[in-house]
Amino acid sequence: MLEIMAEGFIPAGWLGSDDRGQGANKQPHGLSQDELVETVLELWQQGLISFLAGHDITECETISTEEIRNALAEKFRPGKSRTYVCLTSEGGRVWEAFAAPRWDEYISELWGPDESLGQDVTELICANLELLQRYLKFNYPSLSQIDPSRVWWDILEPWEVTNWKTLPKAHRVRFVDPDDGVKMISLSPQFISRPRWYRWD
Repeated sequence: MLEIMAEGFIPAGWLGSDDRGQGANKQPHGLSQDELVETVLELWQQGLISFLAGHDITECETISTEEIRNALAEKFRPGKSRTYVCLTSEGGRVWEAFAAPRWDEYISELWGPDESLGQDVTELICANLELLQRYLKFNYPSLSQIDPSRVWWDILEPWEVTNWKTLPKAHRVRFVDPDDGVKMISLSPQFISRPRWYRWD
């Protein structure tokens, strides 16, 4: 369960959906609905996860079994309030203990609208500049043909990787991809990593 939430905020409804977490690009948790509700409540009581709700994404100070069940049953409706779940700092420490992440190999890859440009951009962030450059060369071969004025490099100091993890420094590149197809992931606190950057102990 912690694995499903490790990389950022996820809609609570993803946990309760039929794909059992695959919507978050994770292995399914394999729990029945009652087992899921019980497990989520236990994780929250242990201080390993947080619930956030409403348009302002406010942390829930209290939550009941029925509220958890309703949150897990939520369907995505643009513009409507949704409930999110995420790891707390303690939950992150527990996850790191068994996942043994290599944060210098973590690549954040996001797509979405940039208000200043009025169009979609691709954004990649990684603490390891060499790895980021190799990943760009392999996955975005047309990048070298993009007008340099449409590619922006900068350094983030520090880099808030997730709500519970911060690294001292990372390299970021943003660009308008001329070969960009229809992207299914919006610019949000959701991450996709290549290559695999953690292992199971």
